Amino acid sequence: MMKYAIGLDANAHIITKLKAQNDNPKLIKALEIILDEEVSHVKKG
Repeated sequence: MMKYAIGLDANAHIITKLKAQNDNPKLIKALEIILDEEVSHVKKG
């Protein structure tokens, strides 16, 4: 479970940095989708 949490933290951090730089909106959207799906997956165990 810890490895999943680290990945989720990293993804959120990357999204924040990309948004701050107003960089690559398609990549940001893809990462947001992945983040949402991973949160759901981790909650299920």
